[in-house]
Amino acid sequence: MRLASTLIGTTATTLLAALPFSLLGAPQDSADRAAILLYSDPALPTVFREALGSALSQLAKGEKVLSVPMQDAPLDGGQILVRYSSTTFNSTVISGFLSWEDATGHGATGPTIGLSAMDREIGDDLLRDFAADLTQNFDLPL
Repeated sequence: MRLASTLIGTTATTLLAALPFSLLGAPQDSADRAAILLYSDPALPTVFREALGSALSQLAKGEKVLSVPMQDAPLDGGQILVRYSSTTFNSTVISGFLSWEDATGHGATGPTIGLSAMDREIGDDLLRDFAADLTQNFDLPL
């Protein structure tokens, strides 16, 4: 038992020691580095957030998209932060817009797009369609 707790303590100490270095911008392997960081409200359905990430990757010709937990994520180099801002979301209506910002502070906002369902609630299929519609009218500087 003592050996196991020593190994766990050593591992935890090693991980904690590496954490500040990684937060300060340690060099990342370019294969692991995402070109696009995506922030959308975590309260939105997962299927929508995943579909939006996929649609952005297609728009950016296969660039890696990484979901981030904060809307002001730190950027480096050629990274772009894309935010989805919801103006309405309920069981029959969803609307919102995308905006982007790069590490230099340049950015743009796309048009507000909406979808409403009169004869049913908005399900996964409509959320995927909505994500695709958002990116069709959105220009990324890539």
